[in-house]
Amino acid sequence: MRRYPDDERIRQAILRGYADDVPGLLKVFRELSLEGPDEPYHVLNLARAYAHTGSDSLAVLQYRKYVKIEPTSEGYRELGATYERMGKGELASQALRRSQQLAEQEAED
Repeated sequence: MRRYPDDERIRQAILRGYADDVPGLLKVFRELSLEGPDEPYHVLNLARAYAHTGSDSLAVLQYRKYVKIEPTSEGYRELGATYERMGKGELASQALRRSQQLAEQEAED
């Protein structure tokens, strides 16, 4: 994960490996984000780990940090989905609109 932070297969393997150990799972991703604070995917993976474990408020903090560092349609889409789960419709709509705008820009590039 340190060398390939955007590798989905590795992230999924970690999630499976720590399926019964939420504190351990969060520790892995928290440590990666602390060791590589300039790597946006470490922040995104920490946000995903929080979301995966139902810690949506903490996930939002990390998603917001991620999209500030690396504004991507993916990051805003996941932020919007987290806001929806939390019942924050207006914030979800804003994030999803931004996701759509970025997706269109990404498609043009």
